[in-house]
Amino acid sequence: MQSVASLEDQVHELGRKVKEGHFFSHLMLEEQVRGLEAQVEKLHEKGRFDNGLTLDVKLARGYELQRGEQVGRASQTKRAEIWDCLMNEEVLRVGVWGQWGVGKTSLVKHIHDQIVRDRRRFDGACLVRVSQEGTVGMIQTDIANYLKLDLTDGSGVCWGARLKEALQELGIALERNGCKLIMTSRSSDVCEQMNCNKHVHVTTLPEEEAWCLFTKNLNAPFLPDIEDVARAVAKECGGFPLAIVVLSGVMRGKRHIHQWRNALRELQNLKFTPKFMKDDVFRVLTFSYHRLDLTRRECFSQVALYPEDHRVSKRKRVQYITDSKINGIEEKRQAQLDKGHTTPDELVDACSLEAETNGTGSRVVKMHDLSKDMAIDMANGEVMVKAGLELNEVADEPQWKERLKKVPVFFNKIGQIGWLKSSRRPKISTLLVDISDSFFKHMKALTT
Repeated sequence: MQSVASLEDQVHELGRKVKEGHFFSHLMLEEQVRGLEAQVEKLHEKGRFDNGLTLDVKLARGYELQRGEQVGRASQTKRAEIWDCLMNEEVLRVGVWGQWGVGKTSLVKHIHDQIVRDRRRFDGACLVRVSQEGTVGMIQTDIANYLKLDLTDGSGVCWGARLKEALQELGIALERNGCKLIMTSRSSDVCEQMNCNKHVHVTTLPEEEAWCLFTKNLNAPFLPDIEDVARAVAKECGGFPLAIVVLSGVMRGKRHIHQWRNALRELQNLKFTPKFMKDDVFRVLTFSYHRLDLTRRECFSQVALYPEDHRVSKRKRVQYITDSKINGIEEKRQAQLDKGHTTPDELVDACSLEAETNGTGSRVVKMHDLSKDMAIDMANGEVMVKAGLELNEVADEPQWKERLKKVPVFFNKIGQIGWLKSSRRPKISTLLVDISDSFFKHMKALTT
């Protein structure tokens, strides 16, 4: 409420200066108001969200997300099409849709970076990620945190409405403030429901562009006698950029034709669960997973326990590796630390995980949602992810089977887990929960 009251004081002061003629032009007034305008609009919109979605806010204003440029004419054409929509004053909402793994998020991130670089036309950009799971309870708080607003008091809606009216009295129409929305979805129907003025359909890459991306990501030439079988391997990706990037990461450094022929046979002979039958992307992700050694596979699976699109810090990555006794092997502390720092980087180099630099300059890793689905599916019922769903309790449900080994329930609002007392879970080796720091305040001798 202090933030809201401060905004109100600023608006009243601005109104007083206008009446006294302290502004020489409308442009000067608009510049003063612009900062308040965005905050007020967010306050006013606070009560308008319906339950059903959770957004993870990417606190990304002011720095770029993608490395390098897009490859291929098709990708550049789609990017130009979206940019033209941004330049068109009549288009306020752009819907980008297509199958999973075709590169929708990557495309929008490139647009985001272009906006960040174009300071002349744009004041900034806010990139948010829609999760497939959970509810909307934290959406207002997440966006408010991005805007550095405190919306913990429910009366903020009323205050926001009052501030909006005050700004409108100054002659600034909030409905024409230049804000635009770009959203991605797997369904064109969702774009329709969001009243998008323009729909951009993203499809798989043409064969030659897919091959170009594949060879670019290999980052090394190969002998001419390998090219035919290498092209056959690349075709197994079905033109999906995600699959191409992952598979080329796996095959990077493979210089002998028997390695490529063996990879082709494995890809063609992979068996699927019914959930992912005949899915080209899932086949490649599974192939990549099977190529990981035990240490990398355990690290990869651990990242899958976090909520969708969650950024995992270096401290968390190192902590897991050093606390784990993978394959029952005891190692010296320094060896564990070295492995904790090295293993995630190796997964990034192999394109199994994605690396980013956050707003503070720290390096974090994340997992594509398809990789997460695959990792959980590969666990064969030994993992149940309940993280980041805004749960108040975890009930004893039929799916909590005795064979469960890993159960993440952190990033929730759970007061107690009753089934731990009443149920037999003999195989659980990993239970990830949130415990307040104050709980350990007086445990001076605690070491682990």
